Amino acid sequence: MAELNQTDQTLLHSIMNGVISFVDTIGGIGDTINLIGWITVLLVSTFFWRSDKLRHKYTKVFFPKDFNEFYSYFARHVRKAKSVIYHTGDGFNMKNPTSRNNADLLDKAFVEAMTKGVRVNRYQIVESMTINWLRRLSAYKNAFPDNFFVFINGSHEGIGSFCVIDPDTRNTIYEQQITTGKRLGRGTEPYDFAFIHGHQHKSDGARDLVEEIMREQSTVELKTSDDFTNYERDLFYQRLEEFKNNANYVLIDQEIIELTTRSTSIEEIQYSPDIFEDYPLPE
Repeated sequence: MAELNQTDQTLLHSIMNGVISFVDTIGGIGDTINLIGWITVLLVSTFFWRSDKLRHKYTKVFFPKDFNEFYSYFARHVRKAKSVIYHTGDGFNMKNPTSRNNADLLDKAFVEAMTKGVRVNRYQIVESMTINWLRRLSAYKNAFPDNFFVFINGSHEGIGSFCVIDPDTRNTIYEQQITTGKRLGRGTEPYDFAFIHGHQHKSDGARDLVEEIMREQSTVELKTSDDFTNYERDLFYQRLEEFKNNANYVLIDQEIIELTTRSTSIEEIQYSPDIFEDYPLPE
């Protein structure tokens, strides 16, 4: 059963006080108690029904007409977040100028939100993530160690890309994307997107899914700069090995493509932190 929000609690309390005052003027104490009991059951049932019904209603659905409108709208509402954001996805290709510009636009909004104290829980899809995106995530963690949290778990790579802003509130927003498949040297890109305002049931369900993953024993949280560097190195070698053994494997990392093009054999390629650039948070 849904809980009453503060507005409903205040309204219910006012009505109950009015009922008690009215009943006290028309009957004895026994009748008053009985009537108050029946009215209380009726009112509480009605308010819970109303609250639960509202959780399944949306106040607005918005479909951006293009990428520019999508990222601008997304950033505007991230800035308005009050308490917490849950975000899943594979991130941006920071080597691609267009992708990096979109990342900077959205990341400025996340920086502003976290500066105000908003917590961001990010489930990072890895299989279609370009490795250079880890540098931006690491910058986030260094700047906001108590507000920004990154989780990975290979068992949930199919979770999809979505964002929940302020779940369990009437002003919640649920954003969802459909993305392309992996493209050579680029990774995935948004294909379609939508924002659903006020649908608490949908937002809370997405929030619960991310929190369930966060609690799993097999989930790894990247907490320190060393965690990000070590994961970067491991992923670098994993993708080189996959490229060597699978003729159909699509390399999405431009940095690795350049290395394989210049090298006479994959075996001679060695990881170095200098292969990938740093991408500090936008100001």
